[in-house]
Amino acid sequence: MTDQDLLNRGFKEYSPTYPIDHDGIETKFQKRYDDEIGKRYFITVNKWKPFFDSRTGETWSGNYEYDVYFQKDDGKGGLKAIKILLYAGWDVDEVEEYVQKLFETGLFEYYEKWEDC
Repeated sequence: MTDQDLLNRGFKEYSPTYPIDHDGIETKFQKRYDDEIGKRYFITVNKWKPFFDSRTGETWSGNYEYDVYFQKDDGKGGLKAIKILLYAGWDVDEVEEYVQKLFETGLFEYYEKWEDC
């Protein structure tokens, strides 16, 4: 996978925000997932800088990790945020499919429904 693959899939590129993001993150990409009811969730891709592993002597190219942001009803009329990290090794197709299945369990709320906009 490349940065261009993510851009072609509708992800928007932006710079890491320090000190929130680890200084090993080179760039970030994010995409919002909507349906006819509203905004479902966001997937953020963290592209890590290449690094040298002093234990093995190998240089690793930049890997991609995925953060998923959901909302959960707190039972008091509000929402609680949930962040799930999918480590390097997943590809974007797998992530999108898995996250869609998670949302469709009904355990998570919409960020915003169109009727409320």
